[in-house]
Amino acid sequence: MSVVGTVESTNSRWSTDGRSIVTDSVIRTDDGQTVTIRQLGGKVGELRMWVSHVPSVEPAIGARIEATVRAPVGVADRPLPVLELFAARDADGARTFVPTRTNTSATPLRWGSREITVTFDADGVSHLAGDREFVILSAVLDTWESVAESCGGLTLVEAARIDSEVGLDDRNVFLFREDRWCRPDDEVGEVCYSPNAAAITTVFFIDNPDNSRDGVIVEADIEVNAVDFATSDNGTTESDQSCLSDLANTMTHEVGHLLGLDHTCVDNGSATDGEGNPAPRCGPNLDQEILATTMFPSQTCGETIKSTPEADDIAGVCNMLALADESSPVGDSGGCGCGTSGNAPSPGALLVAFGALAMVRRRRR
Repeated sequence: MSVVGTVESTNSRWSTDGRSIVTDSVIRTDDGQTVTIRQLGGKVGELRMWVSHVPSVEPAIGARIEATVRAPVGVADRPLPVLELFAARDADGARTFVPTRTNTSATPLRWGSREITVTFDADGVSHLAGDREFVILSAVLDTWESVAESCGGLTLVEAARIDSEVGLDDRNVFLFREDRWCRPDDEVGEVCYSPNAAAITTVFFIDNPDNSRDGVIVEADIEVNAVDFATSDNGTTESDQSCLSDLANTMTHEVGHLLGLDHTCVDNGSATDGEGNPAPRCGPNLDQEILATTMFPSQTCGETIKSTPEADDIAGVCNMLALADESSPVGDSGGCGCGTSGNAPSPGALLVAFGALAMVRRRRR
């Protein structure tokens, strides 16, 4: 279903289960009706939730938009969850990495330290034989650690694998969606994503310029689309889906989002690169250097080029790490930015919440 009209109001709030932030926007359609749409992400207090490859939240009041929506599952009289949203584009020009930024002050995102803990969902995926998916995921973490060695290093720690779900819960979760490309939702049954997205990353971060930790990431979760794509390893898969999504290729890109990087070009709206210039629009006339970056926003079936970060990607991670150093000097944990998955604040309050996790240190190859 398509909705076309003008934004009359927006409101961000916690979902009923307290694990996600959602934004409700009232749209006045061209035929005079009002429709309320519901998007993942938004800001409550000083905490913001951002989701990669999902429509931008909080469209400006008065803005003209076109949204593709779906009816909630089994719940009547609820806002319509958004699959895709289109707005005017106004960016052009940049040739360097693009950091994800806070909405209020445009501060680049960073973690509170150089050590980040992640949790792989124990179910994995049936598309690859044995535990191959976990071997690949570990190798992706190794890749980002390796490229960060040039700027002082990054440690990505694997917690013990457990049955997991996304949402603000003190864990940075990696999981595969194999039955439905949707996340469970107490209010509307489930929220489904665009079938064109091979994976998405959800990032919670502080968005308050009056807080010294403005821009600090407190949690990030990654979901892989094993419904519309065949999760593959260098062309090998046990799925019968026609489009291969190389796991190393897809996850290297998504871990880039987890680390604070945005796309190297924009489809809608605008973004600012690491030098403060407008990011380029995506399109057929982009420089080959941008097309080759790990953080380019799309991939072709079977593509593997994103599994090797390019110079811009590396510069972006090094920039994030330098900012992490500034926010957490030696001897100071920087509040809840101590770099483990027990750092996330509880909904509605920015409190230190140290989770009791069974951690296993990854062995370097």
